[in-house]
Amino acid sequence: MKRIYILLLACIGAMSVMAQGQKLKNRVIDKDYYPVDSAKVTVKGTNISTFTDKNGEFVLEDVPLILDSIEVRKRKKSYSAEIPVRIHMRKAVMDRFSWLVRAGWEYPLYDFDDFSTCSGSRMFFVGAGFDLKVLRHMAFQPSVNLSIRKMNGYGDCDYDGYYSYGEQTYDAGVLEVPLQFALKFPISFSANFVFRFGTYLDIGLWGTVKHTPEYSSDGRYEEKEFDVYGSRIGGGAIYGLGVEFGRFMVGAVGHTGWIPNEKSDGCGYTSFGLEIGYKF
Repeated sequence: MKRIYILLLACIGAMSVMAQGQKLKNRVIDKDYYPVDSAKVTVKGTNISTFTDKNGEFVLEDVPLILDSIEVRKRKKSYSAEIPVRIHMRKAVMDRFSWLVRAGWEYPLYDFDDFSTCSGSRMFFVGAGFDLKVLRHMAFQPSVNLSIRKMNGYGDCDYDGYYSYGEQTYDAGVLEVPLQFALKFPISFSANFVFRFGTYLDIGLWGTVKHTPEYSSDGRYEEKEFDVYGSRIGGGAIYGLGVEFGRFMVGAVGHTGWIPNEKSDGCGYTSFGLEIGYKF
């Protein structure tokens, strides 16, 4: 049988209104911050009792003005909280499962060889996923994002047998699928520091690249425009640092990845920006 350590997540002795018929609402968790369901909660010396629900929460009706203690019992394990009590409340590091939504903005540096060509580059994304606890301080966070990217830089192209190198402008919409893990550590009563890392997959939805040659193997320097993605797939690494304030999230995010290209082997980029999120 799993050993149960019962904690009460509120100061029972801090009831500001002491009157007959007082309603006492609270929550019970175990040592790993999981809710304890179906535990019997009793006001000692009375027949006032109830059971915790699946979230570990309970409500006691008609609590008397003066009481000795609250007893929590599940099977053969029990815990008593003396009245008045002063319990230092500590929020769970994370919930077991939460849906989440995210949105953010990033500045991309296209093609590591030339950072000076990124004027006007930008990326926006919005998406949804979930946060699943896998260890006490670690959660798995897959999601699906719609990313709009406009990126300027330099690259090479193969035009039906002749080679060309020059300035390129990407304008594309991408279905991005990040698969990342989040390490979470409490830094205050209601805030966690979060470090995220993982990989992502890009599936092109639409987009074009405009190529303006500066060098061409056969002397042709006309501007070309062609499909960026078609059926091609890209991806790379994703990482971030942030803070969770209750259900709200804010932090920095970055990508280091590869963009597929219909006329060449593609090109690398990195991007940095900010994101916000909400869990529910």
